[in-house]
Amino acid sequence: MKEIKNLKQKLPAIIIALALVATFFVPTLIAEGVPQKTTVVQENEKGKMDSLSLDITFDAPVGWDKLKQASSTFLAYKTNGGESEIDVEVISNSADFKVTLDRYVEIENRYDIALVLSGEKVEKNGFTGEYCYVIKPREQKFGKGAVLYKDKTFLSVISYGKDDEVENNLEKLLDSLEGKVK
Repeated sequence: MKEIKNLKQKLPAIIIALALVATFFVPTLIAEGVPQKTTVVQENEKGKMDSLSLDITFDAPVGWDKLKQASSTFLAYKTNGGESEIDVEVISNSADFKVTLDRYVEIENRYDIALVLSGEKVEKNGFTGEYCYVIKPREQKFGKGAVLYKDKTFLSVISYGKDDEVENNLEKLLDSLEGKVK
């Protein structure tokens, strides 16, 4: 303790400590303050995603905002007010649906997204899988989704929003889902 009391350069030490803390928080604050770039989905517009084995397309929700993403494996759509949201994610080269599903759930949990399988099976246009319920506690969003598998491709489609809209939005997208082998 004697060394701390005799420390003569307290101010520079405090400034350095604050600078180190700021290197983490400043970019986070800036990122939250910058609005995400979006485009409005037009009539007959298709959502498109690629995996190593499939070209995946679906009817994008007309009039919704499509968020610009840095990744070709994730698409997000939101209504103007942000009350409803649809997230679509693809994982390529999945040798086993159950293993990929377990890893996917674990990763979602790390991002504070609780995903629980409903036990209800789903089969749409060659994709097979299971329905799930999803909660984003920080954002207080609840939703329903489907985790699907076809030709070594794992696909997650999750719809958030009001109770009466969630399932309708999910089913519209799933009904239009197509996966063509490359």
